[in-house]
Amino acid sequence: MLHILSRAVRLHSRTICSGVGLYLGLPLASLHALGVAESRATLVRHEPRISAVRIETDPHADSVQIVQRARDATTAFLRTWRHAWLRSDYAQWVALEQSMPRSRNPRYTAESMQAHWCNYAWKPPVGRDAPERRSHLIASATAPLPSLICPTWSVDPQHDADASINIDLALTAVERPAIIAARDSLLTVLQDAVMQLPGDGWLRGQYVRFLVDQGFHAARYHEEALTVAQSCRHDPWWCGMLTGYAFARQERLAEAAVVFARARAAASGGIRCQQDNVIGLLDRRLLPHGYTLPISCAEHAAFARTLWWLADPFWSDALNERQIEHDVRTMRLLLSASVSISEHFDWTSTDPTDAVGQLVTRYGWPSKMFWSRIRQDRRLPGAPRSTPFEVGKDPVELAPSPPATTQEYTAGRVHVLPEWAALIAPLRAPASAWQLHAPPGGDPWTWWPFEHVQLSRSLFTVTDWQEQQWRRPNGVRLAIAARMPVHGTAGTARAGDSLVAHLLAARSPDTTASLDQRRISTMQSLVVAGTLLLDSAIVSLELRGHGALRVDARVRFGLTAEPPITALAPGQVAMAQPALLMPGAPLGLFSLDSIEARLLPSTTLRAGSVVGLYIESYGFVASDSVQYTVHVERLNRPGVFERISLALGGERGDASGVRIRWTDARPGEAMHPSGDAQSIHGRYLTLSTANLPAGDYALTVTMQANQGPEVSRNRLFRISAD
Repeated sequence: MLHILSRAVRLHSRTICSGVGLYLGLPLASLHALGVAESRATLVRHEPRISAVRIETDPHADSVQIVQRARDATTAFLRTWRHAWLRSDYAQWVALEQSMPRSRNPRYTAESMQAHWCNYAWKPPVGRDAPERRSHLIASATAPLPSLICPTWSVDPQHDADASINIDLALTAVERPAIIAARDSLLTVLQDAVMQLPGDGWLRGQYVRFLVDQGFHAARYHEEALTVAQSCRHDPWWCGMLTGYAFARQERLAEAAVVFARARAAASGGIRCQQDNVIGLLDRRLLPHGYTLPISCAEHAAFARTLWWLADPFWSDALNERQIEHDVRTMRLLLSASVSISEHFDWTSTDPTDAVGQLVTRYGWPSKMFWSRIRQDRRLPGAPRSTPFEVGKDPVELAPSPPATTQEYTAGRVHVLPEWAALIAPLRAPASAWQLHAPPGGDPWTWWPFEHVQLSRSLFTVTDWQEQQWRRPNGVRLAIAARMPVHGTAGTARAGDSLVAHLLAARSPDTTASLDQRRISTMQSLVVAGTLLLDSAIVSLELRGHGALRVDARVRFGLTAEPPITALAPGQVAMAQPALLMPGAPLGLFSLDSIEARLLPSTTLRAGSVVGLYIESYGFVASDSVQYTVHVERLNRPGVFERISLALGGERGDASGVRIRWTDARPGEAMHPSGDAQSIHGRYLTLSTANLPAGDYALTVTMQANQGPEVSRNRLFRISAD
């Protein structure tokens, strides 16, 4: 049948036009097309506009009945699915209520459900955590009445029935077989319609949509969906996006990335401009003062290019999984909203569909949705609130009025989009500009980013590392020592597992260079190093789990490179930032490799520990008499209680006055890296932290030759109490 279908496809050149109102982050149609007042349009001038996308159907009279039959069958199935979902939701609710009192079940208390005050503007969040909860809310700009949607993390960390992957997982095992059979019947109707109208974009899209949904029960439907999508002869952009969607839903991300890229390249100017408007993925409240948002299509294209480059989880492979996910969310919304209802939402002009669109665009399809007002709405009309609800009443009659549901997402998602500071000045962005997870010490259940994504592999942040630059004649030697986050490998890493460490640097999406790549054991600290030829760049250290270890880690930050030795003027001297090393025997005649091998993987030291300190200088000659000064200063001074203790005779704990000074009469006799220029000199010291209390410190090294100008560098470090 599919072979015949592929032969019968006709080439049509129809375009994607305005129609169903939907927020996609794509400024397609004007707000006037949806009947929104001019004043509101002015307020959201810089926001991604309310999109209006319609997949054109065949206009001939004989095709109207074919399309209408398909629409009626699709709507009937979606209503059947929704009724099954309501029955499933009610059954799960009753089972949990019977197994645990509601007052003791955190999943179904009014506070954790966040149903009533989250979904209606007239009852705002209250309580001590109201600011965090309020930041979750997504408000509708187009609904006649103010309405809010409140997405949350899933409160069940063991929740494995993720409906964002397979929508039927929202149904109980009792309901699922009937739905699978009903969808199969719908597929027969859609297949017949597509065979009669092979150039109809809407029919082919719905056919692929429901084949994909059915494919999570039988793999052959996934392959059939891909075949149908690849046989598309509609608008090149639509066909390409449909094919990419089919690939991505099979987790064939490499093929999806290629097809999505081709689709964007084939899009008309208007569609391309709409796709490039990604401002809706960023929190406008944090926009720096004075920054002008992109307005023209060219500005949107440049902005989107930078955003997807910086949001790419890994530069060490050709995939940009975050951009692929954005394309999948866009297609899922288009396919869902091109019918008047979907499994959970009603796509009508009176409902806050723009808020639902924001929800899906920023967070993806919910992992779990609860009809959280069921306990109240099941009471008899006019009955007081104390009256028990009717257990036997048919929940099908209680169809929700969107968005009166609670949308929840499974934990473990990451926020890969950078902050505004990184988008505005990427080469100066600190590592904190990429906040993948909840801040250290914060509650991961209350942290809620403006957008998030569930990657195919677990991604953690490298929190402990030491970055070091050494000047050389041909550039700068960049070395980074780090360790894999313990929480990232706990329960996953085994003896023999390994990581592949990548060190990359880039100034733009087209200038990414690999500086180093090494395989290490997961139980080891690592050091990667390479020659950096750029004066400034974004550096990305990426640790990829190898084989069965599906755990990755990353740190990314802007870096200004030290000038090479050849940039020093005659008589000019300089020094590198002091490097913290693992303690050991004096280095003697050494190579830079031996120094790098001893780099500490963290600038946090244990109290009482002993570390090595390597000082490298440039431009000093053998006849110079050089005076060295090493100063250790505590940055967080004693608090009021510690000062009172000192006044009463307690032992002084701050190290604000620790200073060591000595003179090298002949620095040329100091160590210098073998094989390197004689103007490079190194000095190795040992630093004990035995008398330093816990806190933050600055270690400053100063050098002065023959009463000339001083040159100094510092290294910040921390001493932990444990």
